[in-house]
Amino acid sequence: MIIDWHAHVYPPELARERRWGGTTPLTIENLLEAHEKAGIDRCVVSNTIHYLKEKTNDESLAFLRRWNEYAAEIHQKYRDRVIVFTSTLPCGGAPFVKELERAIVDLGLHGVLINSSHQRAYPDDDEAKPFFEIVNSLKIPVMMHAPSVGFGEERMRDYRLASSVGRI
Repeated sequence: MIIDWHAHVYPPELARERRWGGTTPLTIENLLEAHEKAGIDRCVVSNTIHYLKEKTNDESLAFLRRWNEYAAEIHQKYRDRVIVFTSTLPCGGAPFVKELERAIVDLGLHGVLINSSHQRAYPDDDEAKPFFEIVNSLKIPVMMHAPSVGFGEERMRDYRLASSVGRI
């Protein structure tokens, strides 16, 4: 069995917003079609949450709730081909922890994807302790998504340091 551990899709309304020159690659249909052609049997699907970079916590939570609803739909529809993870902001506080728990317990998702940083907050900050307590109690895997450039991207914007030293 061949498993793609790292695949992203968007809910349909977000996929339509993206400009990909015609075909939007980040739909579940396009992903599964590509996997079928490549001989991939199953995949772990998660939401790319990079678009939350400039959003408020309330806006981010609304996007994550929408993802979880959509994730539950694709989990039901394609359960023989996908394993679906929720996404969250580890330092987001109690509302994010509660939504993570809902995604796993009520919606049946299987794990959680987090970014390595979000708005100068990092998973090893004290504010993330409740996040790690809930994932530990739920016994779910955590996938930490690497940034497009190295650690500390927001600190490398000055002088275009990400281009010269951030990708090492």
